[in-house]
Amino acid sequence: MPDRARVSAFVILTTIGALVAAAPAGAQAPAELEVRCDAGDSLEAALGSIETGGRILLRSGVCTGNFSITRTVRIQGEGLDRVTLQAADPARPVVQISAGITVKVSGVTVRGGHIGVSTVGRIEMTFSTVADNTDAGIEVRDGGMLVTDRVLVTRNVGSGIRILNGEAAISGSVISKNLSDRAGGAGVLVVGGRAEIAMTRFDENESVNDGGGLLATRKGIVVLDRVRFFRNTTRVGQGGGIALRGSTADITASSFFENAADTGNGGGVAVLDKSELRMTNTTLASNVASFSSSSPGGSGGGMHVDKTSTAALVHATLVNNSARLGAGIASLNTVTMQATLLAGNLGAVEPGECGGSGRIASQGWNLVLDPGACRFIARPGDLLGASPLLGPYGTYGGAWNTVPLRSASPAIDRVPADLCRLAVDQRLRPRTTPAGKRCAIGAFERQPDDVIP
Repeated sequence: MPDRARVSAFVILTTIGALVAAAPAGAQAPAELEVRCDAGDSLEAALGSIETGGRILLRSGVCTGNFSITRTVRIQGEGLDRVTLQAADPARPVVQISAGITVKVSGVTVRGGHIGVSTVGRIEMTFSTVADNTDAGIEVRDGGMLVTDRVLVTRNVGSGIRILNGEAAISGSVISKNLSDRAGGAGVLVVGGRAEIAMTRFDENESVNDGGGLLATRKGIVVLDRVRFFRNTTRVGQGGGIALRGSTADITASSFFENAADTGNGGGVAVLDKSELRMTNTTLASNVASFSSSSPGGSGGGMHVDKTSTAALVHATLVNNSARLGAGIASLNTVTMQATLLAGNLGAVEPGECGGSGRIASQGWNLVLDPGACRFIARPGDLLGASPLLGPYGTYGGAWNTVPLRSASPAIDRVPADLCRLAVDQRLRPRTTPAGKRCAIGAFERQPDDVIP
């Protein structure tokens, strides 16, 4: 090659090399993106280009699509009343999250899909609404995890939240007006998974089958702390508030009021198929199991425990529940009770606070106004036939409704201090006096500053 040609080739190659060296190997993904759906911006495009662990800011508008999320990301909306994720194809989930990633969502409404949010990964939702989906509001499957704080799950068909061999930690939320027309568990359905629920309301959910508010089945595990079940209904199943089938539940400082099993058993709670229930500092009041003589149920207005299951109650209050049989508690196996109050429960066929072919195993210091047909053997400290002198329903400084004791109630200061197993009552008020003398029977511990109408 002539010298002049060699020089020209060298210059060209050197120039190209410099240009290549100056150019980035690939454009770096942005750590933050802003999306305005009402201006035509694409959330799908943002999800595809955002840096792993990055943040997408959603400004006001309706983002229409079926959003598949495959990387860890944070989606922050301006407010659940200003930003909506709406399904483009209502036969698919609005949001679908892959395994092994974490998605944080806040300030949005998710609506209009087959499922609102479907995850086998981890989703953390705050200040959001999941509504008007046709098969479930939120579905957690196969090792997935749901964490909620101040989330409204409402008007979904199937279940508000469905946990299938997954886990959920639900706090400060409202689960209301969901309808299950198939498996049961209109508010929450737990199948072989675990749900820990705190400071949450289950209001006016309706199931055709078991568990108007909640159903746990196939070795599901449920832990409830300061949870309210109010006016939940099962039409033909068991457990207006909660049903357990082959599962376990620990319930603390909670409230079951005006739930109903229209034709079945367990207006408040039904414990079935080798299930175990442990309940402390909890009130069940004005729940109803069917009065109809033509229905197959009508047992246990407050609670029904079948012949394969067990329940243990400590400092519980069951009042003004109604059923054909076993108005307060219907036990076909064994229910143990300590420092528990049963009064004013109405049985249409069988009078008394409790009944059934099983037994009530007293561990002492209970108050039972009318034992009726109960298989109840009194132990030291039990009060049978004594009126508890109750006040009207109210919160009295607690999170949810309870039933207070009037000042002359014989349930006050009845239990010796060394047998007071709980430090606080349903309202988280102290159980014993400053001198540490005694505590009351039931979920309510009267305090010096309580004002009872």
